[in-house]
Amino acid sequence: MAEYMNPLQISLNLIAGIDDHVRKVAFENFLIECAALEDSTGSGHTPRFLNAGTLRQDSFMPYPSGYMHAIVMSTVPGQNVREILLNLSEDERDSILEQLAGVLE
Repeated sequence: MAEYMNPLQISLNLIAGIDDHVRKVAFENFLIECAALEDSTGSGHTPRFLNAGTLRQDSFMPYPSGYMHAIVMSTVPGQNVREILLNLSEDERDSILEQLAGVLE
């Protein structure tokens, strides 16, 4: 897994109004999402993980001077399956399902 700055203690201390447990769980889930994206990078069926980090929120954002976690990823070439799903044959849908299962294994 890539190196991430460790904003956990800073985030837990500076974002007001959010329970400490909720912040901790959110940060842990962020790291899990980063790891999952990194693990699937190179499959050809998912976005490529490019970077991740913690950013300070501006005054117009929900928690001014708070922190937010962001993941930067590529787009995947091709069409959005949701837009074409009803026009696909059963074999095409089965193929997509097999590819998805392979990525998630």
